[in-house]
Amino acid sequence: MHGAARGVVVLYESQERARARQHERATHEAIARRLASLMRFEYAGEYDPLARYPGPVYVVSVVG
Repeated sequence: MHGAARGVVVLYESQERARARQHERATHEAIARRLASLMRFEYAGEYDPLARYPGPVYVVSVVG
């Protein structure tokens, strides 16, 4: 990524989805990474409720 990130994108999965097949998990992560790139945000990985993220946070929520 070029320049400073304007915010971060994080991936949030419900408890049921956290046990999803590895392929699904990799797909969700790839989508979140691509979205971060398009938005010029940094991809910050799995959502951490205790983390202090710099700037706006965009959550890619995978539920159900």
